Amino acid sequence: MNRLLLLLLLSVSCFFASAREYHVSPKGSDENEGSLKAPFKTISKAAAVAVAGDTITVHEGVYREMVVPPRGGVSADKRITYRAAPGEKVQIKGSEIIKG
Repeated sequence: MNRLLLLLLLSVSCFFASAREYHVSPKGSDENEGSLKAPFKTISKAAAVAVAGDTITVHEGVYREMVVPPRGGVSADKRITYRAAPGEKVQIKGSEIIKG
């Protein structure tokens, strides 16, 4: 019984310990760690590192990229969540600016 309880506690703690929040900003760099102070530049980079239970917060700006997340999560309760930062306007455009 004690082993079962220990295994259950370990599983639950791993679930909560693994959930992370990644940040994306046009001022960031995909070489960054994805934190609020060192955000990624692209949503695609955040999608590439996020796993089930993580949240990706996208900050204000225009993102000219096609986002194809490699993972979505493992259940309705443990998915990867994408959201705009509160009060910020985010635009995702697949188009490119033509110059010349």
